[in-house]
Amino acid sequence: MYKISEEAKAGMHATPEQLGEKLKGLPDDITRCSRNRPFNVTVRVKPSTLTPLELEEFNLEEWEKWYNDEENLAPYVPVPGKKGEEKISIEIGVRQQTVEQLYVEIIRIAPDTLKSSQILHRFQLCQDEEKKLKERKGSVDIGIYLWEWDGYINDVLETKLLKDETTYIRAVGVIGSAFKDDAVQLLAQPFKECADPVDWLDVRINRNTRRVDVEWRVAFDDGGVSGKANADTPSFEELTKLALEGIKKHWGGEINTAKGNYNVVVNPVLATEKAAPSLTLQVEMGSAYNRSVNASCACGTLAKLGRGLGNLFSDVTRVWYLQGFYEKHYFSKNSLIDDFMFTAAHESGHSILAGYAYKSTGLSNYSWVHKGSSKGIGSGYSLPQKGEKGYELYPDIGADLMKYYSRNKEISFSLDSYKSIEYDLKSLI
Repeated sequence: MYKISEEAKAGMHATPEQLGEKLKGLPDDITRCSRNRPFNVTVRVKPSTLTPLELEEFNLEEWEKWYNDEENLAPYVPVPGKKGEEKISIEIGVRQQTVEQLYVEIIRIAPDTLKSSQILHRFQLCQDEEKKLKERKGSVDIGIYLWEWDGYINDVLETKLLKDETTYIRAVGVIGSAFKDDAVQLLAQPFKECADPVDWLDVRINRNTRRVDVEWRVAFDDGGVSGKANADTPSFEELTKLALEGIKKHWGGEINTAKGNYNVVVNPVLATEKAAPSLTLQVEMGSAYNRSVNASCACGTLAKLGRGLGNLFSDVTRVWYLQGFYEKHYFSKNSLIDDFMFTAAHESGHSILAGYAYKSTGLSNYSWVHKGSSKGIGSGYSLPQKGEKGYELYPDIGADLMKYYSRNKEISFSLDSYKSIEYDLKSLI
C-alpha cells in the first residue's frame, strides 16, 4: 500500500514541495496544484450510511412491543423500520478562485499500479441550487458544496469495491488547459469513514438487470465422526460442499423495493478471513436426533467459552449429519442429505438475523427465539403449543427458513418448502 500523509487524509491541500518526502513512492498525479495561478480544492466524506435500494432497518421497537405483549398470541410478522438512504454525502470545497471544471474521481491505488492510479470512474460536477453539486459541465465558484453519490459506477453498486483498502476518492479542479493547471485533493479510503461495514458479506447490485448478487463468506470446521464410520459416511470436504449447496438452495429470491423489483442470488464462498462465525460439521452415527445449533453470533461470550472448552462445556456451533438416525428410521440417503443441507442453511442464517437485529440482546433475543416461534434457551427452544404465544402451523410452500413450526399431519411436509423470506433478504442486503 502507498503511504498517504496525515495532512492529505485530513483533507488539507498541499503542494508537492510542502509534502516533500511524504510523496515518495506515490504516483506523480496524486497531489499537485498550479504554481502560477494559486487555487485549490478539498474533499471530505461526511458521516454517512449507504443503504442499497433504500431498504428499511430492523424495527426493534415493534419487535419488543410484540414480544412483551402477553395478550398478542399471533405469530410475529416483521414491521419495516426507518427507510435508508442510497447515498454517500461528500463535501467538496473550492478555494481562492473559481474553477472552470470540477471532477470527482473514484480511483484505486495498488501495488500493481505503481506509475499512476487507476481511475474507476470520473464524475464532472457543476454547482446547483443551495450549494449542491450535480453531474453536468460548468464552472464552480468559491465555496463549500455538497455532492450526494449513490455509490453506483455505470449502474452497478459493488460494496466490496467501495470497502476495499485500495479504493480512494479525489477531487480535481481545473483552470486553463485540462489537467495542466489543476488542483488535486486525495482522500484516503473514504468509505472507511462511513458506518462500519460487515466484513463477511458483500453485495453487487445491477440496476440494468435488476439483480443483486450476494457474496456470503462462510467458514466450516471439521468435527469428525461420532461413532464408527461406514462406506457411506461422507468426508469433511463432502459435508462442506453440501453445506454450501444448502445455503444457495434455501437463500435467495425476489424482493420488492423503493427502486423496483430485484432478484437476489446468494453465493456462499468458503473463506479463512473475513468470514461469518464458523460452524462445525460433524457426522453422527448413533440413532439419536442430535440438535444442531449456532449460538456463536448471538452470544459472543458463550461462543468463546464454548469454543475454548469444546464439548466439555457447550456445543455452540454445530451442524449434524444424522447418518445413524436416518439409516434407522428412513433408509433414505436423499432425505438425510436434504435434512443436512436445510439445517446448514438455517444455522448459517442466524448470522444474518443476529446481524440485522443486533440491537435485540439477551437470552431471548430475536435470533435465539427464532422470531418468537420458539421459547428460547431457557426451555430448550421448545415450540409453543396451541394457545401459546408464537404458535404457528407449518404453512407448506413459503415456510420461513428461520422459524419453527408445529406440524399438522394432514399437510404434507417438505424441506424444499423452506426459503429465506423477503424481509430477511432485504435485511441481509
